[in-house]
Amino acid sequence: QFTDRVALHVVKNFLCDRHDALGVNTRVPLILGVWGAKGCGKTFNLELACKALNVYPIIMSAGELEDEWAGTPGRLIRSRYRKAADIIKNTGKMSCLIINDIDAGIGRFKQTQATVNTQMVMGTLMNLCDHPNR
Repeated sequence: QFTDRVALHVVKNFLCDRHDALGVNTRVPLILGVWGAKGCGKTFNLELACKALNVYPIIMSAGELEDEWAGTPGRLIRSRYRKAADIIKNTGKMSCLIINDIDAGIGRFKQTQATVNTQMVMGTLMNLCDHPNR
């Protein structure tokens, strides 16, 4: 069931990018959030699903989303997203960007203050969702 949901999400994005094969002005969510308790196997199952679906994952960790220089994590996300796009373009094989434990990298705990990088990462992800082909 998990693999089926991942497959549906990936295929809808792949088809939507292919000249709007799903219909006129179809909007497909670009980001798939996988929620679950600690240690329940979210990352493991997602990697198994990608392997079963022959999808090449570009994997990032939330630890990469913090940097002393503002804007660096946003540039890193765009770079990894472009890498996944290049794999699709050059090989025809489906690819995706996986950011593990993103809640730890951009989330807030109680009353903590958001950093500039947190804001830049959120902005970058929103921009990718709004304009995935730019």
